[in-house]
Amino acid sequence: MVLNISNNSLEMESGQITPDLTKKSKALKTSSTQENAFKTKPYQAQVDAFEQTPFFNRSPQERVAFLKKKQDRGETLTALVFDSFYQEESDGDLNSPEEQDRLERKRDKQSDINVDGYLDKVMHGDLVAAFNRSNGVRVIPADISGVRPEQQNDSLYTLSKRREEWISKIERGEIKVDIVQLSLNPPYTSKGEWKKMTYADLERLSGVSGITPENLHEKEEAIMKAFEARYKASRRSTEAERKDERKGKKGKSKNSQAVNDLIFIEKTVGMDRHVQRLNRVEVTTVVSGGNAGLVNTSDETINAYSLGKHVVSVGALDEFGNKAAFSADHSLITHRRPGVYTVKTLKDGIDITGDNIPDFPLSILNFDDTEPLFEGKKFKGKKLSEVQGKITPEIEKRAKTLRGKHDGIIPKKAWKAFLEDLEPDKLYSNMELNVLRGRLSRKELKLAKYANLSFYCLPNSKLKMIENEDGVLDYDTRRKGTSYAAPLIP
Repeated sequence: MVLNISNNSLEMESGQITPDLTKKSKALKTSSTQENAFKTKPYQAQVDAFEQTPFFNRSPQERVAFLKKKQDRGETLTALVFDSFYQEESDGDLNSPEEQDRLERKRDKQSDINVDGYLDKVMHGDLVAAFNRSNGVRVIPADISGVRPEQQNDSLYTLSKRREEWISKIERGEIKVDIVQLSLNPPYTSKGEWKKMTYADLERLSGVSGITPENLHEKEEAIMKAFEARYKASRRSTEAERKDERKGKKGKSKNSQAVNDLIFIEKTVGMDRHVQRLNRVEVTTVVSGGNAGLVNTSDETINAYSLGKHVVSVGALDEFGNKAAFSADHSLITHRRPGVYTVKTLKDGIDITGDNIPDFPLSILNFDDTEPLFEGKKFKGKKLSEVQGKITPEIEKRAKTLRGKHDGIIPKKAWKAFLEDLEPDKLYSNMELNVLRGRLSRKELKLAKYANLSFYCLPNSKLKMIENEDGVLDYDTRRKGTSYAAPLIP
């Protein structure tokens, strides 16, 4: 069985289109020759080697080869996807403050699928589910949209509890799955801000030195052993502080960073233990490798859930079939699949998987203009030169000063305040802004432009616009991420 854990995946709500799996195109899938292992082995040799190896010891490449063989025999794979979904059954009182708060958190995770400025009736998991269906994979959604990702204690408890419930069902044979898909990163708080895990953070937490993208595969066993040892040794000594954090007591603990470190380790170790349990019942865990690749070399991050020898970690390819510049690029990435798609509004629905078959009905679109995310309509059809903001020498000087105060990269809160001083009704290049923040060098900026990653945005806004073939501005309907590559396994 394979367990596919992702951030957002859901079956269609009542009245929505649930395409027949046999009708969905598999055009997005790539051939086995694109894998970065078994390059010299014929496909059948991979399968033969897999079937002669006990499941517990099978490599990620062997697991994927076996899944492919099951599909080739006409079997329908099933993926359990941990993610945020628009529709969720609730046992609580819909009018209660607790339920209203949960629903509001769900709203924060809705997506603007057609980039018109209004949140639509779809979430990240629904998009991930669409790619699974395009790959001929049935989806069981495990909704986590009521979790606040920035509140580690809450998400630690909630996610672990929900994973435990689902995995117990699998172990008891109540549900049968082949894949568990996960696009989440274990949240990590450093210096009071939520962030993704960098290689420097990983070295500090594990005590393992010299970790690089190239040797991560060699270091993973030592890292996980260090995490296990530190978790066992420190859990009792910080229990009181962790209780204080969870109760929300005023005042910071003297050892609050140690508490945050332990929470991260506990999440990573907890996930690894769940993966081992799934492995015993022949379920494969598939994880998106992360979205910090070559373009973000100055603060490259890693999805710590990729650690562990039984995990299939997936990177992304761009629209040309090359390694996507935004995708994680380390030695734990065993497979790559397309991670870029363009939203198309068809006569009878929305297509995101590139086969001109609706993945969602038009009814998911929100045309209510009472709470727009941005006023994108006023930019559509205009020349960029008419609405582009200028990066003045004064702005560059201020950004340089802030980078100097914060070890080269301006943190989120300071960056948000910095953006508020830019012209609020002008568009800025996202890549130029990344250079100001310190996340890109000028050399990397050229790479990013070459990789077709640039767009134009308002300060502190989700608006994305690009210059079309006519040389005027239009909505950027492209979506990029390893979250969309992972569902294309096998």
